[in-house]
Amino acid sequence: MGNPRWRARLRRALPEAGALLGGVGLALLPALRGDPRVGMPVRWVADGGAGEVLALDAQDLPVRRVAVAGARALASRPGGGCWVLGAGEEGKSRLARIEPEGEIVSVATLGAARALVGTADGAAILIEETPAGRGIVRLEGDGRRTAIAELAGAACLAIAGSDLLAGRDPGGLVLWRLAPAPEAVRGWGLARRRIVQVAPGPRPGWWWALERAEGGGEAAAETLHLVDDALAPRWSWTVGPGAAVLAPVPGTESLWVAGGRAPFVRRIGPGGAELEVPDLPLRGIAAGLAAADGGVAWCAPGALLHLDCDGRLRRTQGGFASLRAIAAVFE
Repeated sequence: MGNPRWRARLRRALPEAGALLGGVGLALLPALRGDPRVGMPVRWVADGGAGEVLALDAQDLPVRRVAVAGARALASRPGGGCWVLGAGEEGKSRLARIEPEGEIVSVATLGAARALVGTADGAAILIEETPAGRGIVRLEGDGRRTAIAELAGAACLAIAGSDLLAGRDPGGLVLWRLAPAPEAVRGWGLARRRIVQVAPGPRPGWWWALERAEGGGEAAAETLHLVDDALAPRWSWTVGPGAAVLAPVPGTESLWVAGGRAPFVRRIGPGGAELEVPDLPLRGIAAGLAAADGGVAWCAPGALLHLDCDGRLRRTQGGFASLRAIAAVFE
């Protein structure tokens, strides 16, 4: 990572240096002609700046393009489709269901909404502003709505199987069991803490939670917690300030963390920082998706940036306006 030629190569590839398609991606194009994965969707991305959602193949070439104004959040659906949260009129939000072929088959208008996640049976769950504050709602593929709970301070959601975890800012963690129907709260954790991001953990019932320091603003230090099925911390590390995006490595006590405003990327494990990616000339990372091999894809302004498990640049793909979300395609 300290190699000056690598840094120069990365700077040329990123939109901040004015490139539309990374040099690494261009170098790979001749080899793609014989790649059988080319043309098969493997991930969805939301390009909020361009007002569209794209299905990309294994080398980040567009397979589908779907117009969605202000697209900013995604959740995969079984069978290869997805949910996308976009902008509506007068501050409202629009939730669209997209089929694998790229057809929008349903649209729901909501209050200001955030924190979209998808269920194993194809529904969407999100946080919606309500007259009483904030509520957690479930929407089926046919548009039916179910209120799960009113939850003051609700800021983020994560789902694993039939368990739904909400992070509150402030208020800590709240856990529900969704099947066969939403039950009362099953657990509370990190009481009174400011939880700004959550994600499924490496074992059933375990979760990642990112806490912002009490009373702090954007420059406040964040603490990463791995909590068990009792929502008690197994270990915790300070990772801020500026941490905003989590990308857990599946099946491991390790995850990637990126700064939304500060230009840093690091991987955290039980022993703290396992890997630091220095000199990354990039700000504004909005989302990430880690792979089982330990690599990660980052949504950056104008580009999709792939690092391998050692933090080395694998490839880049430019040509986007402002990527806001990424999700794997579920077959």
